[in-house]
Amino acid sequence: MSSLITNATIQIRKDTAGNWTSNNPTPAAGELCLETDTTSMKIGDGSTAWISLPYRLTLHFIAEADRPSSNVLNNGTATSWADVDFGAYVPTGVKALLLKCTSIWVGDGAKDYNRYVLRKNGSSVTNQIQLNSIYDELTNMTAGKSKTTISQLIIDCDTDGIIEYQTYAGGAAAGSLSLNIIGYYI
Repeated sequence: MSSLITNATIQIRKDTAGNWTSNNPTPAAGELCLETDTTSMKIGDGSTAWISLPYRLTLHFIAEADRPSSNVLNNGTATSWADVDFGAYVPTGVKALLLKCTSIWVGDGAKDYNRYVLRKNGSSVTNQIQLNSIYDELTNMTAGKSKTTISQLIIDCDTDGIIEYQTYAGGAAAGSLSLNIIGYYI
């Protein structure tokens, strides 16, 4: 059997936000349309004009030099919800944050089950993300031994870029959590 190898470039329909609005076309069903000056996207449905189509979430990366070095949230445990405000790094109207999370725990020789929990500011307990990948490895962890986990996650935030965190702890292990913002969705 022979195979055919081709090089192809796929381009999506694109124009400036002003041109999209003034021309107000009706994109085909499934057609991806990009605003080149805002990087926002809409997806056509074949019957709705541009102005009436909803925007899809658009990821905006924050230049590494402009990111905060680290937001240290905790050194030990926090039994009530506390705010983490990324408002200085995102525009009003943001929908979600892309974060790098670094958790560090130091064992005390007891049966620990410490974990951090993040959620959208003011949301219910059912709408939360548990950073508990370290949970099993902390069980009966040797006193003084540390464990670090690093993860990336996308979390809903309020329109001002605020999320909340809390620590659940079953032992006396000390811990810290750093959150670094990488980008945001609007």
